[in-house]
Amino acid sequence: MHLVLDTKGINMQVRNACFYLKTDKHERIINPHKISSISVLSQCWLSSSAIRLAVQHRIPIYFHNGLGNIEARLWSASFGHLATNRRQQVLFSTACQATEWIISLFDYKAQEQIKNLRYLKSRKTAQADPIEKAIEQITGKITDLHTHKTQRLSDCAASVMGKEGAIARCYWQALTLCMPDNMQFDNRNRRPAHDNFNAALNYLYGMLYGVIENALFTVGLDPYLGLLHADEYNQPTLAFDMIEPFRPWADRLLLEAILKSEMKDSFFEPRNEGIWLSKAGKQFFIPRFDSFFAEKTIFRNKTLSRNAQIYRIAGDFLEILNNFTE
Repeated sequence: MHLVLDTKGINMQVRNACFYLKTDKHERIINPHKISSISVLSQCWLSSSAIRLAVQHRIPIYFHNGLGNIEARLWSASFGHLATNRRQQVLFSTACQATEWIISLFDYKAQEQIKNLRYLKSRKTAQADPIEKAIEQITGKITDLHTHKTQRLSDCAASVMGKEGAIARCYWQALTLCMPDNMQFDNRNRRPAHDNFNAALNYLYGMLYGVIENALFTVGLDPYLGLLHADEYNQPTLAFDMIEPFRPWADRLLLEAILKSEMKDSFFEPRNEGIWLSKAGKQFFIPRFDSFFAEKTIFRNKTLSRNAQIYRIAGDFLEILNNFTE
């Protein structure tokens, strides 16, 4: 599970080889084997023994700023072959195979978006026709993406991103047709969000970034050496690339909550000229995110959790790099 420390003044220590959490009102002991990552969202006390326990179990600790962005990380220094893999990442980024890999991620993402649209179509029959039209448009645009597979990213990055953006517009336009009044949105917008839908999605994507970055680092890849987003200085650009095929999973989590009428106005609050998830909203989504990504689905004829699928695809990319020659 993803442990979130969002109570001001919470104290995390170690007791009996487990994490011991204490506030003014509550105490809790958590086995480190049950934790995949830790996020610190408010001022708290972390003992050196707790940090060492996290390191021993390869549990990354993320420190978030007031906007929810990760501004610092603590993790184990015992990952092997990172320097060699960095070199391969740099060499690979200049080859046509890098374009092919990026397109494969966008293709996967589009297929998952289509699954979400079909999910909505079966439940919002009044919107079946425009949803089906969006599916047809997305399918055609996927074919257009593959025309760049033999080019270098330096020559076609803008075109690839433009075509992926066109797919996204078809997708979001179809989604908004199915939203209730309190979850309507005009377009996809990031921080700050202008509506409840984008506020919830931004938070879910933020949690997903942590999973992706941890998966990349765990398999021995440098999250800061990306391909398509390579020009963004001091940012985990490979995580920006790698998150794309998994965004529709976060979308699906939100869509299911919306269709079950679980979204409450108390989950959102206006702040800093935008709309943000409130503490109640975070308390709603965090356990659901953990459960959703721990849920097992069919992947390449095997039953794997969504988390395991992310690690598997990160490992696939490492294998591609290991087999790559100039």
